[in-house]
Amino acid sequence: MGEASFDAAHGQKPVDGMDLENAGAEKRFSDGGDEKGDPCIEKNERRPGTVVAGRYRICRLIGRGGMSFVYLALDLDSGAERALKEVRRDENRNYDVVRRGLQVETAMLGRLSHPQLPRIYDVIREEDSCFIVMDYIEGRSLGNVLREEGAQPQELVIFWAVQLCGVLGYLHAQEPPVIYRDMKPSNVMLRPDGEVVLLDFGIARQFKRSGSADTTCLGTIGYAAPEQFGGSGQSDARTDIYSLGATMYHLLTGKKSDGAPCDMASICRARPDISPGLGMIVAKCMRHAPAERYQTCEELADALRHCSRLDVRAANERRRRIALFLLPAAAALVGLVMSLGAHLSLVSERRSNYMTAMTAASGLAAQSAQRGQFDRNAFDSLTAAIDLDPSRSEAYLKLLEYCRQTDSVRAGLTAVCSRIDAGVGGIDRCDAVLTEVAELYFGGEGSSFVPDFAKAARYYSMVDGKKVPEAKAFAALAGALSGSSGMNPAGVAEALADVERIEDGQILNEQKIRNYMLCADVWVTNRRAFAAENIDAYAGSIALLEKARAEAEQLMEDERAAEGYAAGDENARAGGGDVASAGELSAGDGDGTGSEAGEYVASAGELSAEGEDVYGMYREIIRNLAAQYYTALTLDSAAADPEKSLAYYGQLRDMTNDAAELRDIDFRMAEVTEATENDGRIREMYAALAERYPDEAEPHLAFCEYLLEHGAGDEAAREFALAKTKKDVELVPNYEALRERLGG
Repeated sequence: MGEASFDAAHGQKPVDGMDLENAGAEKRFSDGGDEKGDPCIEKNERRPGTVVAGRYRICRLIGRGGMSFVYLALDLDSGAERALKEVRRDENRNYDVVRRGLQVETAMLGRLSHPQLPRIYDVIREEDSCFIVMDYIEGRSLGNVLREEGAQPQELVIFWAVQLCGVLGYLHAQEPPVIYRDMKPSNVMLRPDGEVVLLDFGIARQFKRSGSADTTCLGTIGYAAPEQFGGSGQSDARTDIYSLGATMYHLLTGKKSDGAPCDMASICRARPDISPGLGMIVAKCMRHAPAERYQTCEELADALRHCSRLDVRAANERRRRIALFLLPAAAALVGLVMSLGAHLSLVSERRSNYMTAMTAASGLAAQSAQRGQFDRNAFDSLTAAIDLDPSRSEAYLKLLEYCRQTDSVRAGLTAVCSRIDAGVGGIDRCDAVLTEVAELYFGGEGSSFVPDFAKAARYYSMVDGKKVPEAKAFAALAGALSGSSGMNPAGVAEALADVERIEDGQILNEQKIRNYMLCADVWVTNRRAFAAENIDAYAGSIALLEKARAEAEQLMEDERAAEGYAAGDENARAGGGDVASAGELSAGDGDGTGSEAGEYVASAGELSAEGEDVYGMYREIIRNLAAQYYTALTLDSAAADPEKSLAYYGQLRDMTNDAAELRDIDFRMAEVTEATENDGRIREMYAALAERYPDEAEPHLAFCEYLLEHGAGDEAAREFALAKTKKDVELVPNYEALRERLGG
């Protein structure tokens, strides 16, 4: 049944609501509502740079519906990216309906806490607008996945559906239960880590046990259950199960359900290669009568995890019918089919169990990593997922990532390397896992794990050099660093040059940038050994960091061009923007510092989903360049350059919103400014510090020390006297020494 016939059958007229993707293609419907066209963006859209409530600077539009806009915004207080969802009053008479939906969404999410639901940070009400500020979720909606890739593999659909069962089950377990009522692909965001997040609670409702029917008919045609249109009971948990079934149908077949009766045969005709068991599950979810569906999300999730059992049941039924026709002469053939079916069902069940275990383990790991504390349960869950299917790389990589985040790299490497060394599941031939292990051994990680170059060399040598060209060079470099007779500086320098030469020829990607940074770290870590052989370590390190900086800037620029403000706005006007899709990540105010490097701040941060890692690396590169251009002075390196150090510190300052970090940068810039030996500039710097930190003694004591070293005793005494008026001056490290020099 198409939209037109659906409307006629149920007496509903579609109206625009808060569907921020496919606006105009998937309309909401409500009693007596009139269909309206999209509002004029030129009239209503907030322009980039607009500041809402004095705190949220709009970066760009990332989604829109008939009356709703969603912007990517920068929280000027915290420096974090937020999704800013707005509903505006205009000539559309449905403003109050949508505004109430927004208020429902705010109230719902404000009291819920689940890793697969966005958090609410702020609610802003203006005379003609209402905003909610929520998590900016990186990734793309499953609606976009369908448009770009078509029907999805059933293993992925099961993986996502089990996650959605978990979050819907959480909602249904509230008191009173929360019924979501708008499950569909465009309301599910797929994050880069494979997890899903449920968006848009504008039509969710709390279940009223005394109600006989919904008072308002809301939903999305093709996904909404029959009871959402009135006359057949009020919506409850089984309503969401119907919509989840319709969502699975769309993901599996690439086609939206037309609302006609759905059975296993019709699903298998739409997708012939689908598992019969999964077809039976989807069909049961979409039964017209709620009593015939799965009754809880837990029941549905369990069926999805074990859909291979239904495969066996369906296969047995087919075999029984075949046997009736083929008689005993076909017994041998039937036996073969049974054996093959049993084997395939075991493979399918193992895959399903693996996906389920990964979902649960990833959730535990994410919660633990957010707290920054190692959790043995999360660790054990990830290793259990590995053992369910040791040939797959996802659980190994997730385990190593988790251990990196919780400063427990040694435990992760022990677990992974024991399986590599034993050849379990053929994982000793997986380049992605081997490279990650080798990189961790090479670079060290956290406070409790130092590099082990011998092991790094071993695992780099196991990587396929044809697929990962730099692996051989890194193996040689790690070997040179782990020499039994101590490091050979000339040999290491030569190996570093080989790695650099190979990386120069590689295509632009994050790994190339990371490898430049690894090699730069080798130069600086071994600076004393290099200095003993008259090899300029800082020149080598800074040259690599400058290459890494240029590559990172180019990668971010390419991603920004690919997303593009113009393309983003065009997609938004067409209703194609995601609610919190991969978008432009703002690096800061864009003031720059007046330097070549500093001016990049204005554009460095427009990143897509993968770009957050690039931006993090970029900040680290800038931090290292700032420190090394100055520190190189102490080794009399040819790379020493306090002016470039100041430029990069200025850029780093523009990229920072943390008060403690800003303070550290300010005092380091004062230190570097002294190296310029420009007295006027130095005085200006310390005056600015004293003004910026009026309650602190340290700016005055630092200036006092500078003045004493340059023979300005009287002026130094005045600065010291000012410092003594500040609180806790005695705690500043150089206070006692200066007091003795000045005679009290």
